[in-house]
Amino acid sequence: MRIAIVNDMVMAVECLRRAVVSSPEHEIAWIAVNGAEAVEKSRADRPDLILMDLYMPVMDGAEATRQIMRESPCVVLVVTSDVEGNAELVFRAMGAGALDAVNTPLCIGTGREPAAGALLEKIATLRSLVSHQSPPLLMGPECGVGTFTRTDFPLVIVGASAGGPNALAELLARLPVNFAAGIVVVQHVDAHFASELARWLSLQTRRSVRAVQQGEEPRPGEVLVAATDDHLVLRPDRSLSYEVEPRKAVYKPSVDVFFNSVLCNWQGPVAAVLLSGMGRDGAEAMVKLRDAGYLTCAQDEASAAVYGMPRAAKELGGASHVMPPAQIADTLVNWVKDLVTLTATKATEMASETANTAHSLSPDMDSNTARVMLVDDQLIVFEAFRRMLDDVDDVELRYCSDPARAIAEAQVFRPTVILQDLVMPGMNGLMLLGLLRSDSVTKNIPVIVLSTKEDPKIKSEAFAIGASDYLVKFPDRIELLARIRAQSRSFLVQEQRDQAYRELRTLKFELERKNAELEALSCRDGLTGVLNRRAFDEYIGKEWSRAIRENGNVGLLLIDIDYFKNYNDNFGHQDGDECLRRVAVALGAGLKRPSDIVARYGGEEFAVILPDVKADGGAVIAESLRSAVENLQLAHDYSGVADHVTISIGVASTRPKSGQLPEHLLRAADKALYEAKATGRNRVAVARNFGEV
Repeated sequence: MRIAIVNDMVMAVECLRRAVVSSPEHEIAWIAVNGAEAVEKSRADRPDLILMDLYMPVMDGAEATRQIMRESPCVVLVVTSDVEGNAELVFRAMGAGALDAVNTPLCIGTGREPAAGALLEKIATLRSLVSHQSPPLLMGPECGVGTFTRTDFPLVIVGASAGGPNALAELLARLPVNFAAGIVVVQHVDAHFASELARWLSLQTRRSVRAVQQGEEPRPGEVLVAATDDHLVLRPDRSLSYEVEPRKAVYKPSVDVFFNSVLCNWQGPVAAVLLSGMGRDGAEAMVKLRDAGYLTCAQDEASAAVYGMPRAAKELGGASHVMPPAQIADTLVNWVKDLVTLTATKATEMASETANTAHSLSPDMDSNTARVMLVDDQLIVFEAFRRMLDDVDDVELRYCSDPARAIAEAQVFRPTVILQDLVMPGMNGLMLLGLLRSDSVTKNIPVIVLSTKEDPKIKSEAFAIGASDYLVKFPDRIELLARIRAQSRSFLVQEQRDQAYRELRTLKFELERKNAELEALSCRDGLTGVLNRRAFDEYIGKEWSRAIRENGNVGLLLIDIDYFKNYNDNFGHQDGDECLRRVAVALGAGLKRPSDIVARYGGEEFAVILPDVKADGGAVIAESLRSAVENLQLAHDYSGVADHVTISIGVASTRPKSGQLPEHLLRAADKALYEAKATGRNRVAVARNFGEV
């Protein structure tokens, strides 16, 4: 394996050289002292692997990686003095296409000393990844795939490798804050570095992203990242687990292994996403997911830093959508919205169908057929009953000679009537009756007790334990058929009623849950995720009434993005939408109390309601929000006040009196906003002497 070293420190170069040549399988391709030189040498002589430092003169390692992956792509391993301490630049390099990162080894002894062990392990792993032979596909145990029976929420599963962090950040940042699906990410990265990846993604996307904890379950709205050097799998109980098998898998954690476990065990809608990465990990499992009817998306070649994993998924036919991360995010948003609408619609239809068919039986409970199981140790008794029932079309007879196997036989046969003798070897008939009544499958099945004589005491005991009827052997054929049919019909009708009740109860719960989700969505602005105008009007009305009752204050901020029309007209509506999202996130992050809320008031205007806040306090909060938006440093070349996006804020506060309406406060805040804009924008103006105490 030909390995290049890019580092400006002589001692570090020597340590890396000694580590590399300690293995007869490795040789030094070339050495460069800065990123620009590495780009030139890669163009002239492409190595199998580059050990890339981060901080160097002329050109840093992240930019060098970006140019190398664009012009002469090969495997890049970041080697730096402190991976965690340099996390920001490490992720820039990994976003540009670097596959992994490791600390620079200490130059002690030979390269096989423990100081170089981590580096050599990384090189060995990467060597298997760049082998010309495709690695064997190891995805864990096979499973049967069927329709789900549990109403799990939607789950988005994401696989990524080299170039993945930037693509992940772009995708997650695009999703609305009220995104109703759980998200689990498998990124090829060291376990000890996964927490740094989660922290970096949180900063980049303004979302809560954290490493998976052993045994936890995915949850709607949460983003979890695998933190393992083995495999992440989803278990049948919906928990996430770190497991060593399959041990021979080249990729660890393997996207294929995780995707396959989700295919086997997740009982709900699934969307699978493959982002930038080297190799083909995840592609085979994505084919199976698409065949099972799930949504599958792969990053397109133009936007991918390394078009390996997505290419494999596309070529195998596993990707139903191939597009940039931002469009994948939009597709996921529409997918979740469609699922919410579809589930609510289906629940309504199913409830109607259940009500309309309340008196019909399920297919496996034909009301015209009595399924009879006879439990008796004497074959001659079975033969007598068989002859009485043999030519009866609406009766099916099953014989069980061993009372110890009666419950197991009933669980398989599912009788609608059980004929049971009272005297049998090995088990008392009354004891068997008690066992039948304590089993969940047989507890409601009618049991007709058979006895050789009319014994009031035995009959009383049998009925007390749960017998449905009592017959003396051998009954008249007409009487036997009448009793079997009556008991069977009664059982089937009761079972059908219970089943209808359970379905209606489940559907009622499902409708209530979906209605709650729809209500939550109806209160949120679809673009920014903050409260919409309708929710704003409701909230300020409630706070207004509360303030009147408690003689308190209501504070209000009206916020306008400066020169937003110029921004939209020149940068386009897509960038304009992204600007609105970023500003909304900054405003929401700047509010410290749960009672303070931000809402989209209209167009590029936002409103913030501040219960129990006077004008001076509102001015302090407004100034902090103005600074937060300015610190985003969103370029705005068409603003008349700055070269970046800014906001103007009007502040008002009042102690409302009975008979006054919230419009009183809104007008004052609007006048203050007008003053802020008229006096130069990018500033805060306060409505003074306005009804506050």
